[in-house]
Amino acid sequence: MALNKTSWNDLLLRLQSNGLAPEDFERNIAMGQIAHKHKGYYFGVTPTTYVAGSFEVNFSPSAHSSEPTWRAPIPWSDVIKAYEGWLKTIGNELSSPDLWTFVQEQVSPIYLEDFAGDFFSESEKMDAAAKVEEVRRYLVATGTIASEKIDQVNARLDYLITASERVTKKDWYLIFMGTLLNLVAERLIVSHIAQEAMRMGVSLIRGLLGN
Repeated sequence: MALNKTSWNDLLLRLQSNGLAPEDFERNIAMGQIAHKHKGYYFGVTPTTYVAGSFEVNFSPSAHSSEPTWRAPIPWSDVIKAYEGWLKTIGNELSSPDLWTFVQEQVSPIYLEDFAGDFFSESEKMDAAAKVEEVRRYLVATGTIASEKIDQVNARLDYLITASERVTKKDWYLIFMGTLLNLVAERLIVSHIAQEAMRMGVSLIRGLLGN
């Protein structure tokens, strides 16, 4: 059994309304599947033959795993819930940078241990504060921070400025990177914005440490 035209149209419109480009996907009518052309993401749905009006779905990825998920028998309303969840998941996957790779490639090569006991000079404190303000301006300019969250983000950035007065360069840099990662984890900023902000931090610390 196969989906009818109305059901296929419903899936297409929902894909588009979630901000995804239909041309990046292909439909396999025989398999009852929509798949991303380049990433291997897929969502399959077919009517069951053993419970009238029900369907079975299988898809990957799910919210926290790339392993296939299978559900059956379920009504069409639950198919749509699963499909909307899948669309949200792949939207996040497609828009999110690989922060692990960024940290390993950009941060790990910096040999902080050589500066574990070094504190900022007065001019370096000013440089650190200026870089934090640059990050602040960038975050505001992107318009990705909800108005009710701006105070929280500003408080974290203000802490970074005051921290340069009392911690070593190594500790400050780790605090800087940890702060941005925590802002992502708490959904105060989105990950691709944090990646650019971290790149600013890498640039600053490389300058301070002569790397």
